[in-house]
Amino acid sequence: MTEKTNLGAATEPWKARERLPAVKKIDMLLACAAVLISSLGLCFVDNEKVSYFFLIPLLFFAVWGLRSPGGVTMVLFAALISSVLFGSLSGAAAFLALVVGVGSLSWIFTVTARPYAAAIPLGAAIGGYLLTSSLPMAALAVSFLPAAALLAVATVTHQRRTTAICFCIGGFLLSLLIGLGAFLYQTLGTLELSEITAFLERFRASLARELVTVRDALIAAMRDAASADAASGKQMEETLTKLEATLTPAVLEEIVALFFSILPALAVMAASVTAFFAQLYLNVTYYRTGWKEVLTLQASVFSMSVVSSVIYAVGFLLTMFVNAGTVFGAAVQNITLMLLPGFCVMGWGAILASLRLSRGGQRIFLIILLVISCCCAGFSIFYFLALWGAYAAIMTSLQMKMAQKISEMGTTGQRPDTHEENEDGKTENDPTEDEKNDEDDQDGDGNRNG
Repeated sequence: MTEKTNLGAATEPWKARERLPAVKKIDMLLACAAVLISSLGLCFVDNEKVSYFFLIPLLFFAVWGLRSPGGVTMVLFAALISSVLFGSLSGAAAFLALVVGVGSLSWIFTVTARPYAAAIPLGAAIGGYLLTSSLPMAALAVSFLPAAALLAVATVTHQRRTTAICFCIGGFLLSLLIGLGAFLYQTLGTLELSEITAFLERFRASLARELVTVRDALIAAMRDAASADAASGKQMEETLTKLEATLTPAVLEEIVALFFSILPALAVMAASVTAFFAQLYLNVTYYRTGWKEVLTLQASVFSMSVVSSVIYAVGFLLTMFVNAGTVFGAAVQNITLMLLPGFCVMGWGAILASLRLSRGGQRIFLIILLVISCCCAGFSIFYFLALWGAYAAIMTSLQMKMAQKISEMGTTGQRPDTHEENEDGKTENDPTEDEKNDEDDQDGDGNRNG
């Protein structure tokens, strides 16, 4: 009975709709348009020219939906990184489509309390198939549907913000597993583990050979360019010889093996970043449409647990001493990378809090240190932010526990639970009759003043 009561209390804001403002038609129409454009944009993510066409409205929805300069800056930075990884702006279009699509569809699910909104990406998938004649590309239109549905469930049940993001991550990974399973079944005709393992081994070997071919072509092109300049030709030849001796086929094969060993972590990292911004988009949409009352404090504050902080700190230290080629080393590397995005957010928040609390020269010093770290540290800045975030989470928890113990000690000192009785049968702390009369007079005065 208790669990049912708690669940009913969690979903009460959506049941008692008379207490919530009515959803404006313009907001609903724009949300539906955002979902439709996001779904169609994913259908054409392989077509660079067409994806550019969807990039402009997706940018509009991202800026219009987030509103906050900080949120817009972060999502545009993540979109830029996606375009670099994709090698074109199609990556930015795909990232923005997932963020805008999940955030908008989750909002529609929660404010309507109906699953009918799922028809929008399904309709876009049908339209995408008619236009592209490609079933895999059309399936991308509904790829964010599980993530949006799970994020809506987490929001309705008033889960913590970190838990809601984990729900969204689970939806992305579910879609990825379904797509990967469909691809393997279409390629191999079976989903047996032995066949899948053999296929991955062949793919890894072919990728290593391809890297060797690329290395040889690159070195040959650099030698041809160096031969035209006799002055620097000898020095360039020595450099190329060292490079060829360093990037041997065995080394390139180890690099490919390392890449395959951390593929699960890379998938979780990509899903984590996308889910974080999608949940942020959803929260801001609630504020923008006047539904901010449905968000609790725990649904608005991002925090990582102390246990995960300790796991990340220990894992980070182990990665320096454990060989990543072993099973244990690969597991440690994957766990550390999976926790990296969350603690980067924690570290960034801790730095901003330090900047707000600091004054004068201390603030200037922190700003200069932050700028130098961003310019000189490269990718290591993310590890620095994550370690700072883990440290901040642990210290905050310790400070809260210490404050709680001090408060309990103070309360116990004022009102002890155990009292020693004297010979008359009264405790030492029992008030006398005169004291009781004085207290009654004070209480009467206090009630009258109130």
